Amino acid sequence: MIAPENQPVSTESKPNGCLRVRAGIVLIVLSGVFWFSIFAVPFTSFSTTHKALLAGTLFAAVQMAWWTGAAMVGPAAINSIKTRLSRK
Repeated sequence: MIAPENQPVSTESKPNGCLRVRAGIVLIVLSGVFWFSIFAVPFTSFSTTHKALLAGTLFAAVQMAWWTGAAMVGPAAINSIKTRLSRK
């Protein structure tokens, strides 16, 4: 057994993959926040034109956040999320 003081010290920090996965999960959660905020748009005091513009912008933000997050997390994690959220 090697004593702790004789073990080689790694100068590398955490791999960027972990940060990328966490950022992807944050984007997926953010897409959910955007999605649920779409339902609040009809109750705002904006004009109908502004409501439509806001809802369309939020929908585009949902799609961009979801697909970017999915690409960052990877297909294995997405399948895991789908399995957990699917009805049994």
